[in-house]
Amino acid sequence: MSRLYFCVLVATIMLSLDAPSTAQEWPRFRGPDGAGITATPDDPSLPEPWSRSENVAWRTEIPGVGWGSQAER
Repeated sequence: MSRLYFCVLVATIMLSLDAPSTAQEWPRFRGPDGAGITATPDDPSLPEPWSRSENVAWRTEIPGVGWGSQAER
């Protein structure tokens, strides 16, 4: 039985070590302003022009209808 307690203790410690680093990047639900947006509009890493063929890293056909938006890195 003590081996089970030891495994649970090690797993709990390892999972809690990652929590502080994650909290610094996302200080609250849906990002810093709560809007689900992390980059500022004047961020130089974001492309200015955007179309179906320009500044597209990859594309895939998805069957059916969906409700989603682009994901930027």
